[in-house]
Amino acid sequence: MAGTAPDTTATTMTTAFGEATVVRVTGDLDAAVVGVLRVRLLDAVAGRPPALVLDLTGVEFCAAAVLHVLLDVTACARSAGVPCAIVADCRAVLKPIAVTGLFPRLWPLPNLAAAREWLAGPDVLRIPAQSRPDEFRATGQPALGRPQWTVGDRKK
Repeated sequence: MAGTAPDTTATTMTTAFGEATVVRVTGDLDAAVVGVLRVRLLDAVAGRPPALVLDLTGVEFCAAAVLHVLLDVTACARSAGVPCAIVADCRAVLKPIAVTGLFPRLWPLPNLAAAREWLAGPDVLRIPAQSRPDEFRATGQPALGRPQWTVGDRKK
């Protein structure tokens, strides 16, 4: 992460995207960066922006511990009344989300344009259930009635 130990392989950059604050995360998100990532993302929520976008399109590796951070951050954002969207289009992020069954809770959007569209909608404090990346396809209905998703053959 920017501003951390020199051997760290991930960075964050916060910018404005219309009225939303975008935190762009790039590189390898492994156990070494989880604590710093959590602090940076929760700081962004604490700033109470009109909306928050977590842009993970530049992530090359995503450890399972990072998924817990994403769950915590999106839950904190929702309870603070801050609409929060996750943008991810790479297998490094989408596959761990799908394999762990967290797709229905995190609902990553495929790009910033989709995030902007969802954030402009009436239900921005709800999970964007109608949006999902093209490389996911429904494979069945689990007991709770939520669709399960699997990663297609996209290689990225």
